[in-house]
Amino acid sequence: MRPAVFLRVLALGGAALAAPTESASATSATDPSATFAFSAVSATSASASASSVSLSISASAVSSAGSASASASATASASVSATSSKPSSSGTPKIPTPVLNDEWSAAYAKASDAVAQLSLQEKVDIATGIGWMNGPCVGNTPAVPTIDYPSLCLQDSPMGVRYASEVSAFPAGVNTAATFNRTLIRARGVALGEEFRGKGIHVYLGPDMNIMRTAAGGRNWEGFGADPYLSGEASYETIIGVQSVGVQGSAKHFINNDQEHFRESSSSNVDDRAQHEIYLAPFLKSAQANVASFMCSYNQINGSWSCENDKMLNDIVKGEWGYPGYIQSDWGATHSTLAVNFGLDMTMPGDITFGSNTTYFGQALIDAVNSGDVPEDRVSDMALRILAAWYLLGQDEGYPETNIWAWDLNDPRNLHVDVQADHASLIREIADASTILLKNENGTLPLSAPGSIAIIGNGAGNNSQGINGCVDRSCNDGVLAVGWGSGTAEFPYLITPLDAITARAAEDGTTVTSSLSDSDTDRAAEIAAAADVAIVFISSDSGGRISHC
Repeated sequence: MRPAVFLRVLALGGAALAAPTESASATSATDPSATFAFSAVSATSASASASSVSLSISASAVSSAGSASASASATASASVSATSSKPSSSGTPKIPTPVLNDEWSAAYAKASDAVAQLSLQEKVDIATGIGWMNGPCVGNTPAVPTIDYPSLCLQDSPMGVRYASEVSAFPAGVNTAATFNRTLIRARGVALGEEFRGKGIHVYLGPDMNIMRTAAGGRNWEGFGADPYLSGEASYETIIGVQSVGVQGSAKHFINNDQEHFRESSSSNVDDRAQHEIYLAPFLKSAQANVASFMCSYNQINGSWSCENDKMLNDIVKGEWGYPGYIQSDWGATHSTLAVNFGLDMTMPGDITFGSNTTYFGQALIDAVNSGDVPEDRVSDMALRILAAWYLLGQDEGYPETNIWAWDLNDPRNLHVDVQADHASLIREIADASTILLKNENGTLPLSAPGSIAIIGNGAGNNSQGINGCVDRSCNDGVLAVGWGSGTAEFPYLITPLDAITARAAEDGTTVTSSLSDSDTDRAAEIAAAADVAIVFISSDSGGRISHC
């Protein structure tokens, strides 16, 4: 006997609902006028082996990048030269002049006074991470007592404070963008900022705004989707929200970091027109939001490493846009000391490789200045940009001290400050608003009090190792409320589909049976045949460096 109704739920890591709250209903006070009027095309891409892909987008979708073109082409050929990148190491490097609005002008005035008091060593310290796991956060810089500058704390993730207790796990970027609602997106940014500030974290390592060029990209769930307009608007609202409470944002991963396989060796080859109309658009919106920093990525761009790509960092971000903030490396993405001549301002976490206790900055940068390979004016510019961002967000006045210890939640240096407030209600509202019904044949949904329901699939149940089992959620075990990797946070609780459906079914006297094995097809067939409705949960996980089912 077949069930009267057979439903299939596909959970893509991070695209499933984020953790719902205990609340039985979501609020609906969101201003409808805040929703996007959105019709631009998008989605995704051909396989990485294709020689080229054409992406068609409406003029409105690229207006934030100043373009009215209706199409662009991103080419995988190694012959692209429009964005080719690194100048000779000889000669005087560029030090682009920033374009300052009123907020940045005031910050630069303070930063200029501070830099004038610093030695070369101190200026280099401001730009150099102290090394992996050598401080409370995933990224830390030395304190500079001369100007009362603290050890800067930089911490993941775009969806919540990573490696911390008493925090919220917010809906992933792809869920948040699916609301098409600026009010909710900004509110999420404010709430994220409040939690990061409450933990004494200076830099929120987000938002992610890569464009999903590769459909199987492991970190697609962290970003806001494949359309540059939507991604730009969501990035803008997130940054405004986060920085409204005094936390620095970091627009990442700059740029063309749209696949995880071979991310540390591959070259994303993109012509200038496609770069401006598609990939740069969200980053331009971030600059317009006064984002404190950019994070350059692991990959190469047209054959030159992102973090020493003169064309992208100096010519476009700092030159064409006049961006006043600083550019930091992704963790371990610095490839040379001379990267500073090509636009890199800060190296993270400081080591050349994790835990190596060697660095391209630090003493190596001082030696490069003394040998004439790097002008001291450039190092002063680096410190100026970093300090200006600190002053821009008012972090010099009453900012909380860092109170986490990312490497061991039971360490006494982790003070367990509860920063969750009432963010659970916002999380529930965003999760509800982001849910999209793709197909509803014969008006099957909503269900009308069936007599029996069969729940099938591992994706409906608990992770066998607990809700935060597997480091950075790096296993496909149980319900997927998020992808995995550095973009994760600890769930304070997580309600599984099985538990939620069972509780709701009890109100109608509906019987629920389940088989949470993905391999016991005989049991699945048995309970499905006996039920009025069968709901099958199929999951496909994704995260940093790889995707797997």
